[in-house]
This record gives sequence, structure tokens and C-alpha cells, in this order.
Amino acid sequence: MSEKNHNRQLPFLILRYLTEEASSENPVTQTRIAEDISREWGVSLNRKTVNRYFKMFKEELGYRIGSSSKGYWLINELSDYEIRLLSDAVMSSKYISSAESKEIIHKLANIASKEYRKKYGNIVVMSDDEKCTSSLLFTKLDIINSAINNHTNISFDYISWYRNEEKRKARSGHQKKTPVCIVYMDQRYYMVTGYIDEQFQIHTEYFALDKMSSVTEESPDNRKRQLELTYDDRCKIKEIASFKEPSDINKKHIRVMATEIVMHTLESHFGKRIIKREYDESAENGFKYDVYLESEETAFMRFLKENMNELKLVSPPALVEKFKKDLQAALNLYN
Repeated sequence: MSEKNHNRQLPFLILRYLTEEASSENPVTQTRIAEDISREWGVSLNRKTVNRYFKMFKEELGYRIGSSSKGYWLINELSDYEIRLLSDAVMSSKYISSAESKEIIHKLANIASKEYRKKYGNIVVMSDDEKCTSSLLFTKLDIINSAINNHTNISFDYISWYRNEEKRKARSGHQKKTPVCIVYMDQRYYMVTGYIDEQFQIHTEYFALDKMSSVTEESPDNRKRQLELTYDDRCKIKEIASFKEPSDINKKHIRVMATEIVMHTLESHFGKRIIKREYDESAENGFKYDVYLESEETAFMRFLKENMNELKLVSPPALVEKFKKDLQAALNLYN
């Protein structure tokens, strides 16, 4: 490497070294930086030159360099703790495919400290059938976001999952709505729409993006004025959306009997909404816990069917009857 190339490469080598080798828990001295880079890359570098580049990084490029009596480190905008939180969120999201999750988590690790990669480098993203297999959801988000910004309407086809047939038919099929905002809860995106009735009352509706298809934004020239909302109307709808629970995911209070085997999985799925009480030794059929939880009906019923040998639904009675009918209908197929 020529002397000219030395000068060109040195700032990048120093920044790379700070990123990969240094952290607040493991600061490095300017002398060690100079010695390690000189040995690794065969360049001539000393402590004074490193210090000069440090000043350039801070004063001209805006980098933040932390220091202590033990040495220096590059201060990232994101701490290792924040990067771990982001990685966990990506890993658990059903809207990001396994392949995309691995790529994003790898990129996050590259901006973290060396200690971070030592701690978490062995955590892998498993292929998950419940994760999406494409980025179609993000295309929908882009279209809806564009419609919100342009104050236009969107057209889409919708599949409702109401058990009530009348409500399901009313919500399913081709729709034309005015999107106001997007909310994210229980690992699902919802488009919130709104309109004003003749009594000037605000009404909101929630549509799950994974149940929407053929999403298109109307041209601004084609929008109907009666569907337009004022700025104040939109602010009110956003305020309502921030605390109102979508009707499609109305929570139910559920009680089950559970074996010890399924408790960890149960707590992982429903976490902080669980209250459990341990039975005495005479518990029937191996059920060790009496569990109370709050969940949307569809999500819980899916979980129950996947773990039906380890759970017994106790209440609410109406849900117990629905489950018994579902089981009987399944049995009738094989009789």
C-alpha cells in the first residue's frame, strides 16, 4: 500500500476499529489503536495521528467519541440494549419473513459493539410458519400512507373474521374508505378509517391489513367530497384510535385448566394478561393450574386447538359450547 493510499485509508480503518473493537465497557487507547492497525494493515500510524483523526471525526464529521481513563470508544446513536430490543422485535414480528429478519438482524449487529456480537452472535432466527413469506404487507402500508398524506380514498377487498354471519357479510367484500391513520397492536396492523354522519358524529372502523387485498389509492381528481374530513376531524379520529380497541379484536375473559407442560407456552403467548393459581395434588387429569387470561377469541381458539391435550376450556360458557360444536363437527367428518 502506497503512502498516498495510507492517508486515504487511515480514517476508515480507525473508524472501523472503533466500531468493531471498542465500547464503553471495553475502551481502547490511542496507542493500542495505532499499534493494532499498523500490525494488521502494514501501515505507519502513531498515537498523535490517531488523536488528529479523532478531532476531525468530532469537529468536521459530527461523530461522538466517548472517553475515560482507560481509553476511547465510538458512541453509537443506538446502544447495545436498544439494538437488542430492535432485533427481538424484528425476530418476533409476523410481518417480517425469516429471511428478511436474518438480514436486518445481521445489519443491526454490524453497528453494535464487539461485546454485543459475542453475547448475541449465537442467536439465530428460525424459519417460522407464522411469519409472512413476502413483503406485500409493506406495499399495503405504503399505499395507505400515501392516501393518508394525499387525503384520498382507497379501494380494497376485505375478509372479515366475525363469527356473526350478518356482521361478517357486512364487513367483507369490496370496500372504499378514507384512511386516517394506522395502528399496531397485538402484532397486527390496522387501518383506521372515519366518516361524519348527518348528526356530525364521528365514526371509526378498523381493518386488519393482513385481511385486505387489491389495495389501490384513488386519484385525487376522483375523490368524493362527502368522504373528505377536515383537519380537526382527522385529529379527533387519531385521538380515538389511540385508545379505542378495534371491534374485530374484542377481548374475552377466559378461564382454562392447564398442565405444567403447556404453562410456559401459555405465558409466552398471553404474558402479562395471565393470572394462574396452582391446584393441589388431587387435580384432575394432570391439570396443575387454574388460569385466567384475556384474549381475542380467534387467537385463543387457535392456541387451544394446537394444545387441546394440555388445556381444558372452562369459561365463558358460550365459548365452551362453540368449541364443543367445532369438535363435534370435526368428529362427524370421520364417522
